[in-house]
Amino acid sequence: MIRILLTLNGIYNYNGGLATPSDAIFDKEGIIWIADANSGLVSLATNGNFNPINISGPLSSLVFSITTYGNDVYVVPGGRDLTYVPNYYGAAIYHYDGTSWNNITSATDTGLNKITDLSTISVDPSDSKRVYAGSFFRGLIELYDGKVVGHFGVGNSTLKNHSADPDTSDVRVGGTGFDSDGNLWVVNSHNNTCISRYCRTCAASDQWIGYTLPIIQEDDLGQMIVDSYNQKWVVTRINGSITSPLLVFKEDSKNPTNSSSILLSQQTGNGNIPGQYVYALACDKNGEVWVGTEKGIGCFLTLKIFLQDRILMHNKYLFNKDYMFSI
Repeated sequence: MIRILLTLNGIYNYNGGLATPSDAIFDKEGIIWIADANSGLVSLATNGNFNPINISGPLSSLVFSITTYGNDVYVVPGGRDLTYVPNYYGAAIYHYDGTSWNNITSATDTGLNKITDLSTISVDPSDSKRVYAGSFFRGLIELYDGKVVGHFGVGNSTLKNHSADPDTSDVRVGGTGFDSDGNLWVVNSHNNTCISRYCRTCAASDQWIGYTLPIIQEDDLGQMIVDSYNQKWVVTRINGSITSPLLVFKEDSKNPTNSSSILLSQQTGNGNIPGQYVYALACDKNGEVWVGTEKGIGCFLTLKIFLQDRILMHNKYLFNKDYMFSI
């Protein structure tokens, strides 16, 4: 049994964390049943003790992104809206290890205090206990074996804050992914240094490299995948300054200024994407890249885009005119 802290006005704390009840009812025996945003279902006995009711599963039905690696499944609730404005949801990571769920929140790990809007998560292929979660408001979080062990933002990485916000903690990570060399790539929305490479095992002076892409002018960037050629595919938000929904980037690690990038669109010969907006990306086991839009799914055939005049896509689309938010 765990003692709860009672005041004259109600319950403010239990299980060492802040109580966040959303509803409560009495049963005929005088026991109070509490629905709590962080602790799930909790029963409060008449003697002032409570019992958490452990039901294996995520704490919330909110899902922004799902990542799998082996038997592990990671879910983050988000996120941002379609205009790339943070939702200000409290940070949470729901991890299924093939047997049971482990829910990581600020109530279970103080490293997530003041962190919101986790929108992407990537598992380190060299050590699956190490994962990186990107916040669309508070930078990049590193976890090991379910515990927060690092937090990257302005000052200790090449990540930058939102160009229109003087608050340097407003670092909006839209996507993350590992390349075949074990480097972590991070998409940093709404600033000129919009893509960064992180090498954890490199010397301290070489761990972070930031790339400035002239074709991206402080635009909003979202999901990213890394394909079999280590090219980075990034979803962009259509607005007044950018009219192409997909960015592809290939770095030159020896001379970052020689890195290559292009914007792909609906135009024939320049992507032939089925829709104007891209909502989802996936790379299959054959190395082909699938794109989900408001007008169905397209599949890219030619992937070495910087060795070709322009990338090619299937001329037939799946689920024509259907919105595809996930692949």
